[in-house]
Amino acid sequence: MPQDLEVTRYLPWSPHTSVAQTEEFVQRCIAAFAEGKRLPFVITLREDELAIGMIELRLGEISADFGYVLARSVWGRGYLTEAARALVDHTLARPSTWRVWAVCDVENVASARVLEKAGMEREGTLRRYIVHPAVSPIRRDVHSTTGCVERQIRLARRALQGCLARRLVVAKGLGEVVMAGVAPAVANAIYHATGRRFRRLPIRLDDLHTTPRLTV
Repeated sequence: MPQDLEVTRYLPWSPHTSVAQTEEFVQRCIAAFAEGKRLPFVITLREDELAIGMIELRLGEISADFGYVLARSVWGRGYLTEAARALVDHTLARPSTWRVWAVCDVENVASARVLEKAGMEREGTLRRYIVHPAVSPIRRDVHSTTGCVERQIRLARRALQGCLARRLVVAKGLGEVVMAGVAPAVANAIYHATGRRFRRLPIRLDDLHTTPRLTV
């Protein structure tokens, strides 16, 4: 995979030319993970743990960005979308993180689609942002996409409109927002917006209100 020209076409590094180069790369990844600022994860298949790619999260003070690579033999099967969505949701569930972002070459339609299906929104184009050596030595334009707490709040409020049909409960109690059936990333987004801590409750039909509400 690291030596596949198609796989590395829109990456900021050139294809590997030797096993030793790949081994050195793996050692750098292990060291970065131990340090905690860069978190490289191997993407594997559940049934046999075969490594098919990699996704890396880079943490900042209040934001994080990520990049990824996937073996050509498994393109088009939804693996990257699944990995990216899980990474974005997990990262936005961190109390200190407000924004997760990624970039892709303006010609990399497949990667743009992965980010869109992972729930991210395109926010603009960054001109002459990065060099992709497999394409050109000249800096290239990229699309910038983001997943942010504000978007999670919008999605949460939209979801709450139909919460009775999905047996969700939202009520005010004991000075905190009490929620059932709400994803951790969404609940964390509401905390960011309101300053209220919350707790998740088991869903009971007796708790359902005629009109769902969220006190903010």
